[in-house]
Amino acid sequence: YQSDAFYYRSVGSSGPRKSLAAFRIYRHVIWPTSLPFSAMGLRRGYWQLQVDTGNYKRCVDQTCSCLVWRSFGLPWQTAHMDPPSTENHASRVYGRAFERDGYVVIRDAADAERCREMLRVARQHLSDQLAPVEFESTVGYPGGPRDSQADGGDTIRRLLHAAARDPIYMDWATSPVVSELVTSLLGEGALLSQSHHNCVMTKQPGYSSVTRWHQDNRYWHFDRDELVSAWLALDEERIMNGCLRVIPGSHNLELPTGCFDADLFLRTDLPLNKILIKKAKTIELNQGDLLLFHSRLFHAASRNRTDAVKYSVVFTYHGVSNAPIRRTRSASYPSISIDRAANR
Repeated sequence: YQSDAFYYRSVGSSGPRKSLAAFRIYRHVIWPTSLPFSAMGLRRGYWQLQVDTGNYKRCVDQTCSCLVWRSFGLPWQTAHMDPPSTENHASRVYGRAFERDGYVVIRDAADAERCREMLRVARQHLSDQLAPVEFESTVGYPGGPRDSQADGGDTIRRLLHAAARDPIYMDWATSPVVSELVTSLLGEGALLSQSHHNCVMTKQPGYSSVTRWHQDNRYWHFDRDELVSAWLALDEERIMNGCLRVIPGSHNLELPTGCFDADLFLRTDLPLNKILIKKAKTIELNQGDLLLFHSRLFHAASRNRTDAVKYSVVFTYHGVSNAPIRRTRSASYPSISIDRAANR
């Protein structure tokens, strides 16, 4: 183990092999799926690994349990190692990508059984219209019903207060994988906001609306605009059913007031904003994938054009030193510690 990379001596070899064909990382200690790794070079008889985080390649400091590779004409070989015991090095890799892009995707962060149970509860609550809920007609976004009397006026957009709806949601919101990631990205202990997001997003066919380009913190009031939202896909999220789109690096921008309309959405008629929107990326997720994004990151979503409801669980976190401002919506409900030891 060295700096930002893992180095492994090849099995049965006293020097580097230049005929490396492929390799795969198995049994990640924190997340059960691998990242898109690629072999970028050899040094002193050790394999040097790097990770492609989307826009560039960076050395890995990822905790894993074994490396498997194959050389031409040789069988699969395995080198085992003991993971570092000091800290979660994977979180540091994600942290660098998050700092640059304002978001990071963790594949298979939640297992299928957990997702199925959260999905079962969400479907039941949607069918029962179990309050509190937010209706599409209430927000008045493009494509949605104009009012409660219009066709689809009772279409639910969000199941609110997810953390209190069922223990399965609170268990996920304070799970070790979420807690470690969020505290790492925030750089301090984290609290779950009950005032923002804290919901199951239910983008329904037919009457779902378009969410235009915006930053979540436009109506949030904290000491600092430094919050992290955790968006978990309970089933597939694709372009056709209204998956999120993001503008990488936009959390670092300071745009003039004139770039926004009266509702603080990006104005799409301005040349400056058009250039910015062209840089957008589509975030397609599979069941169990987790999108972590900065509260200043510009993001948007289209309508659901399929015949199935899309479900996503979304929670927002802030650092312990980043308090909500009193007598604002952000302070409507007390935040919850996600330190499981503290909650026992």
